[in-house]
Amino acid sequence: MLRNTFILVTAACCLAGGCSNKLSVSTTDRPLSEAAHLRGTEAKAPPARTRAGAQKPGPVPSRAAPLRAAPPQLAPRSASRPILHIVESDVGSDSSVVTDLARIVGGDRLHVRPIQTRGTSSDLLALMRSEVDLGIIQTDAWQSLPTDLLRAEDRERLQYIAGLYNKDLHMLASREVTDIRQLHQRKVNIGQSGSGTNWTARQLFTQLGIEPTYEEADHAIALDRLRAGQIDAVLLLERRPAAILRTFPKDSRFHFLQLRYDDDVARSYLPGRFDEKDYPNIIDTGRRVETIAVGTVLVVPNLPETSARYRRLVQFTTRFFAQFPELQKYGDPIWAAVQPSVIVPGWRRFKSAEEVDRPGQLILRQPSNRPTR
Repeated sequence: MLRNTFILVTAACCLAGGCSNKLSVSTTDRPLSEAAHLRGTEAKAPPARTRAGAQKPGPVPSRAAPLRAAPPQLAPRSASRPILHIVESDVGSDSSVVTDLARIVGGDRLHVRPIQTRGTSSDLLALMRSEVDLGIIQTDAWQSLPTDLLRAEDRERLQYIAGLYNKDLHMLASREVTDIRQLHQRKVNIGQSGSGTNWTARQLFTQLGIEPTYEEADHAIALDRLRAGQIDAVLLLERRPAAILRTFPKDSRFHFLQLRYDDDVARSYLPGRFDEKDYPNIIDTGRRVETIAVGTVLVVPNLPETSARYRRLVQFTTRFFAQFPELQKYGDPIWAAVQPSVIVPGWRRFKSAEEVDRPGQLILRQPSNRPTR
């Protein structure tokens, strides 16, 4: 399980027959390391999904459940394709999004490969310094930077292609804890250092004036420690339903804490919720859990329009919007909830995105990025 915060995408282009295969992923002396997420998968497409997740052929579906067309396959490696390096977020649910971008947006035009993130603030700074080319970041990542980098002119260093999906905050705690404020001076696991969960949890608790005893274990280990009574709560920032929580054993000793969307959190976050359909082993029938959410946005650095890197970003942007119906048809179900034309307040849109895609009327309510005092 990766301890990453958000997804960065770096691109390096190799002209057909005119250059070597050596790539410069970053302008720093320490390039990001390539992850093994798609290792061994480029020669064939991933198996089609089934409800039970099995790969064996099932019975012939009825008219109510027609067979889906075969999804686009990963194209074989080619020196003529520009290469995009994508950074996976923490927890691993974004792995399916990365895979979709590789086989559907990339296809036979772009060679997409995942790499490992270096943490929230490090990756965001890399984007601001134009050391990397593309990234999927949490909207509260700005607040992980020093105060002197939260100026309006610094925000101009980044532009957005599209608003993406939200990640909901899950707070699984023992039954004796009935309110988030009761976590004061209790042991709370907030995910590994540098992860999106870790940063958001620290920011939230500071904003609410709560001082837990922080634990920074991997989520799977943390859930085991929760069941053993060694900690009081586990926080997880993830798009719902989070796979690791869907498989959590039914246990009446634990429940999700509510966090209502009110004046205490409205300035910095979005409203979120989930119910028993998302987590039947944890939530009682008919009950809905209110929580907060953090948005994600696809961003690029502000580059000169005459540069080769800018032209590569234009190519990616054009492919992204052209193939978006295919993402919704063949990709992870999360794409059905993504509205790529959404207007993101406080962000300047990438020129190519404006030219390719007509912005819709829906305005995504983004949290304020002012530093918390």
